[in-house]
Amino acid sequence: DIVNADKMSGRSRKYKIIFSPQKFYACEMVLEEEGVFGDVTCDEWSFYLLPLDEDIISMELPEFFRDYFLEGDHRWINPVARALQLLNSLYGPFGKTYGIGRCAKMSYELWRDLEEESESEGQGRKPEIGHVFLLDRDMDYVTALCSQVVYEGLVDDTFRIKCGSVDFGPDVTSSDKSIKVLLNSQDKV
Repeated sequence: DIVNADKMSGRSRKYKIIFSPQKFYACEMVLEEEGVFGDVTCDEWSFYLLPLDEDIISMELPEFFRDYFLEGDHRWINPVARALQLLNSLYGPFGKTYGIGRCAKMSYELWRDLEEESESEGQGRKPEIGHVFLLDRDMDYVTALCSQVVYEGLVDDTFRIKCGSVDFGPDVTSSDKSIKVLLNSQDKV
């Protein structure tokens, strides 16, 4: 609406749309139907991996399970494969990769295809990651339901850990403000 309104009023601006974590064909089709596809620049901001600690990297894709396993939507296979490609380029080739499940297989195959297309910079380096395990959640529903019997699990159950950090509200901090704490091996929590 904004682009079309500016065009009607004779304004000339530059427009940029940033899709995250990836750009979908359907979005481009909507832009084309609205008649603004040529007037906007589209980019992707892909944050596949989030470092939670020095040796822990997590993919924060909360919609993945519902979309893939319950609705049959395969759009998340690409970000998983690209995350593997990024890890491979940062840390060198993996010593061995194991997978269980259909989604793991599709992610692995797409990752291998992406590696073949782009001659990876990590090749020829000594592997820093020995083994990669790709496990479909539908192969093991029970583990996700198990209680977390560690201190961090208690913090998560009580305050909800989101992207490696936790918000402690005013009721906990004994002040008017809440405090956000990044959880890692160096935190005071």
